[in-house]
This record gives sequence, structure tokens and C-alpha cells, in this order.
Amino acid sequence: MIIGTLTAILTMSLASTAAAAQRSLALADSDLAVGAVAYGTDSLTVGRALGAPLKADSAVWVYSGLRVFFVGSKVDQIELSGRRYQTARGLRVGDSVERATALYGASCVGGYFLYCRTDGISPDVRGIALEVLDGKIVVIRIGAVFDLD
Repeated sequence: MIIGTLTAILTMSLASTAAAAQRSLALADSDLAVGAVAYGTDSLTVGRALGAPLKADSAVWVYSGLRVFFVGSKVDQIELSGRRYQTARGLRVGDSVERATALYGASCVGGYFLYCRTDGISPDVRGIALEVLDGKIVVIRIGAVFDLD
């Protein structure tokens, strides 16, 4: 009787752990950053953190493996396309989708690799969007990644 009860408890616990691992985890503001460059950071801070860009205009600064998009003088989106940079949780271009799921949980939108700043109640343009090819991440976008219009 005790062994049967323990087996049932262990089975329920493992099932609940697996379900929790598959849930979407809402992102925090601290997740919307690459090093010192975060969503909403001003362009002076970006320049101090990353140095002079390879190419720049008022809307986009281009670095090797990284582009920073601005609205006004504030960071709106960060795009990673090389392994040099990583997300706040350590995800890099070239990592597997399994690593993304381990770090961020399930996608907040079924069938895509999207991670939301808020979960459910209030829509928010901020999050993380991954482009994936053959199970590997090829581009990571952080910041304003959702079009709510």
C-alpha cells in the first residue's frame, strides 16, 4: 500500500514538474537587455557600452553581430545575429531551441519561438523573438518585437 501511494505521488510530482517546465515564463525588464544595453536605454549609454558602430543613422546602429534600433534616442529593439553577444539569461545565436526552452520555458505563442514580457492580462510589445533554422537559433530580437496594431 505504501509503495503504491509513493509511486502515485512520485508520478504526479514528475508530471507536474514536466508541465511546469513547458509553461511560458513571463519575461522581466532585466530580460530585455544585452549587457548594459537594454530596451529604453538612451543612445549615449549605448555608445559608451558598445563603442562606435560600424554603421549608423538615427534609427539603426550596426555592430558586428548586433544591430540596435532606436525610436527617438531610446533603444526599441536589439537584434543579435552573431555568437559574440548573449541575452541576459545566456542564450546565443547558434544555440538549440531546446536551450531556449530550458532558459525561457515554452513560447507564449504556440508554433513560434516568442517569449512575452507579460503573461495574459495586458498586451505588451516587448519580448524576445527567435528566428530558427534546422533547430538552431539564427537571429534573436529583444525589445519591441510584437505589433499590437
